[in-house]
Amino acid sequence: MESVKEVLRKWALAVKLANVTGWWLRSTIIWQKSNGVPSGASDRPSTDFEYVFLLSKAKSYYYDVEAIKEPQKPDSIRRAFANNHLDKRKDNGKDIYALSSAAQSQMHERLMESINQGEKPLRNKRCVWNIATQGLRDEHYAVFPERLIEPMILAGSSPMVCAECSAPYFRIRKTSEFEPSCSCCAESAKSIILDPFMGAGTTAVVSAKLGRDFIGIETGEKYVALAKRRLQKIGLKLSI
Repeated sequence: MESVKEVLRKWALAVKLANVTGWWLRSTIIWQKSNGVPSGASDRPSTDFEYVFLLSKAKSYYYDVEAIKEPQKPDSIRRAFANNHLDKRKDNGKDIYALSSAAQSQMHERLMESINQGEKPLRNKRCVWNIATQGLRDEHYAVFPERLIEPMILAGSSPMVCAECSAPYFRIRKTSEFEPSCSCCAESAKSIILDPFMGAGTTAVVSAKLGRDFIGIETGEKYVALAKRRLQKIGLKLSI
């Protein structure tokens, strides 16, 4: 698990990127490890999480909110359809309520739209991701789980970009179809995911599975060999 110094170093880097180099710190995500390693510390709680920072190079950036939506919680659905909904309260002559009437009405409308279309009600992904760690069989490396990387790539990159200017294709609202955001009228190409610290190649593997190309930077020969073996297992050849 991370030490306090390691956590502070990560925050210092995030703050420096935002304040000195002009990056935008858009969100702080907590990766909660559902199978965290027990700690022998007796004077503090055991740490079972790590930070993930969402940074962008500009205020406006590509983010596919639909790609990583998660199932709506049953309690939220019950609240939206409860008998203290704004319209029903007015009909009953009640002027007090526990929830924000505007928020409840909006949620009610979204849920009704999903249900009428035969869809499972979804909500925006939250900032706490409960994901188990993942090891490699016959390999003794601390690798990121693929489930941790998947939402980052799905939300942060379009499946397609313009082959001429590299502008991303944007999702047509609440559909699985995408359209170009430029006027080049060129063919489409795959997005390219950059991993400057490739390590065991988890980002490369997930990128390939999600239909993206990738560039990985790694100086350790043993990690390059490991990434190469992992990519070969899914039918890809690593160009070095």
